[in-house]
Amino acid sequence: MRLRPFSCRQGPLVLVLVALLAWLLRAEGAGAASPPPARRILSLGPSLTEMVYALGLEGRLVGRTSLCNHPAAAVRVPAVGAVSGWNEERVVALAPDVILALEGARGPVERLARLTGARLVVLPTESLQDVGRNMCRIAALAGVGARGEQWAARLARELGVRRARAARRPHPSVFYMVWDEPLMAAGPRSYLGDLIAVAGGRNVVPDSVRASYPTFGWEALVAADPEVVLAPQERAPALARLATRHPGVRAVQAGRLHTLPDDLVSRPGPRVLEALTAIERALRPPR
Repeated sequence: MRLRPFSCRQGPLVLVLVALLAWLLRAEGAGAASPPPARRILSLGPSLTEMVYALGLEGRLVGRTSLCNHPAAAVRVPAVGAVSGWNEERVVALAPDVILALEGARGPVERLARLTGARLVVLPTESLQDVGRNMCRIAALAGVGARGEQWAARLARELGVRRARAARRPHPSVFYMVWDEPLMAAGPRSYLGDLIAVAGGRNVVPDSVRASYPTFGWEALVAADPEVVLAPQERAPALARLATRHPGVRAVQAGRLHTLPDDLVSRPGPRVLEALTAIERALRPPR
């Protein structure tokens, strides 16, 4: 077979074909690198479930933990257990394509991913910034990235307003009691620590403490002499014991021992501004 010599008149056609082939190869490569949007989401964290709803993705939520109780509609979604134990058969039956999980016990969660073949996405919750980032990440996974970016931008603007407002108010010293046996505090390098700072409080836990929620002796608490002590509602008995055993602490003397809704304040999710408002109210000077 005799090959015909290349003609200049064939040049444009060849160039078009080469360009088309290159575009197809790039498109194929991009498709391989980007997984399809999540259609069946299993949420293994209450704050993550709230994010799914806040992004308008509740129609894709196939499962949740038994602790996911907000919004009210979430309780109608099948529950698969909690961190203490997962119902693996139910998880497999739900056939998720993406599993959202919080940092923590990776072993059992990784097992669920292997059993289902789902993509496991572990999201951090150590700081206030993680809330906006996680909203963006979940939105991107579902193919609605703009929703997450818009939400994060609104949060950043509102946090700026709150910081400016707090700068004009007194800055009381604050101890947040996470647990009482042993006594544990919310450190400055934690989500709760960030909320306290934005609300205008001064955390009595030193900035040098790197642990998010360090143990903190009762003697150290008395020595720190905070002006305000905050705690989840479940720790109300511990606050009562503090008042009885250490009446000289300034927070006790001023009656500034406050409990806060744990389901609200301790969840780094879309209700973050509500949580911040609750802390701001607790830090206001008594009338």
